Amino acid sequence: MKTHTIGEAAKKFNVTPKTLRYYQKLGLLTPTVDSASGYRQYTEQDIQQLRFIFNCKKAGFSLKEIQEILNLIHNHNSHSNHVKKIIEAKVTAIEATIKELSKVKKTLLDLNTLCDGSVDISECPILSALVNRK
Repeated sequence: MKTHTIGEAAKKFNVTPKTLRYYQKLGLLTPTVDSASGYRQYTEQDIQQLRFIFNCKKAGFSLKEIQEILNLIHNHNSHSNHVKKIIEAKVTAIEATIKELSKVKKTLLDLNTLCDGSVDISECPILSALVNRK
């Protein structure tokens, strides 16, 4: 069975070994320890789990959410509707974030129209608006 050192595994995903150790500490990953060398050995299954973790991160999941999904995977009583609910909750949270960011963008665009950038900073209407905004 082909195994990888922590350095090799980290390099595959363009992260540091410290990141993998952190994931181990959180319980996201449990590589085997080679009894002869005492070093952690990452199997192909570990590499697949790392790929899963990094793909989840790319999809916007936090490490806590990833742990929740991994717990579902390892719990044979789980059903796909549990994962579906996690996805739906994530979409709802992202929609709320987008809505809030849209408000922030509008505020910034409104502020930006107050000043053409030609006055001294002490007379900047953007700064005055930020001070007096309720």
